[in-house]
Parts: sequence; C-alpha cells; structure tokens
Amino acid sequence: MDKPGRAPIAVFFEVAVGVAVIVGACGCNRGPSPVLTELHDTLTARQDEIDALRVANETLAHELTETRQIAENLQEIGDKRIENFQRIEAIKLGRSTGGIGTDGVTGDDAIKVILKPIDQHGRVFSAVGSLRVRLLDLAAADKMLLAEFTWTPAELAGNWAAGLGTYHYSLTCPLPTGKVTSDQITVRVDMIDYVTGQEHSAQTTCQITVK
Repeated sequence: MDKPGRAPIAVFFEVAVGVAVIVGACGCNRGPSPVLTELHDTLTARQDEIDALRVANETLAHELTETRQIAENLQEIGDKRIENFQRIEAIKLGRSTGGIGTDGVTGDDAIKVILKPIDQHGRVFSAVGSLRVRLLDLAAADKMLLAEFTWTPAELAGNWAAGLGTYHYSLTCPLPTGKVTSDQITVRVDMIDYVTGQEHSAQTTCQITVK
C-alpha cells in the first residue's frame, strides 16, 4: 500500500535540513558557507509566507463565521425587519409653504417648501429617501410646469431643520424668471422611501406676489 503523500512544504524542510547537515559536516571551521546562508534566507522567507497565510486564513474564517451569524439572524427575523423600521406613512406640506423673496426686490422669486415626513407612529422624522418637487401653474391652459427640482438622500439630509419644537425639511425652489403670470402656484411633492421603496405624495396651492 502506498504511503500517504506529504505536503510540499514538509518535503522542502526535510531536504533543507539534509542539505544543511551534509554541508555542515563537510565544511571546515571557516564560517557559514554561501550555500548555508542562502538556504537559511530561503527557509526564513518561506516561514514568513506560511505565517502570513495562517493569519489570512484565520481572518477569513472569522469573517465567514460573522457572515453566517448575520445570515441566520436575518433569516430568523424575516419580514419583521421592515415592519419594525421607522418608515414613511405619509408626507405633509407645512402651512409655511409659499412664496418668498430672496433678492430684495418686491415680489416673490421662489417657493419655500416645508416638508414633514410622518412615520407609522404619527411622528415627524428625518426620513431617508429621494425627493422631487414640481411647481405648476394650473390656471394656465396647458397646466404649465414651471420648474422641477430633485434631491438625493444625501442632499436632502442637509436641508433638515430641527429645534424650537419644529422638525421639517426646508427647501427653497426658485421660480423661473418671466414665466410666472398667476399668483396661484401649485406645489407637488413626491418622495420615495428608501426603507420600503414606496412613493408618497403631497400637494398644495399657495399664493404668491408676482413680480
């Protein structure tokens, strides 16, 4: 019966030791020979490689254990995970939504949008999602779209206002120059909740001072 094969590194070490013994026996007392020095350096390099591989293997094994644990936890939680996340139930536009002047000239040149996402518990919160705001002149024959604005979650986060009992997103939407003829502007807001993927909408009409 054949003997089980040995690992290449074991064979390498056996050969290395054999060579060292032979060279050591043959060499006189004239200090380490170049062969022994080279062999020593080679063995040291191989040992360093083995140590590095062992550390990498231990790290991968640890990461695999963590990944398996996470998978088991998620499988156990199931669909309850989404149910317990804070999510958007509805969005509302604040009463302060309306025309504002930003250039010091009489008349409004922008719409200030006050947005309040409401969670499943009826509380206003800084929901994570993307947002689109459209300004419309519904009095126009073609219900003209005056302007459209979008925000990514990261951009939207920078517009969150909290303090003194008020919590909302505050967004400034410039009105297009020369296009506004009506003093009634419809504000349409659509927000996609990044937790559930659902889209929520709100709409209001505000009065402005036309320039």
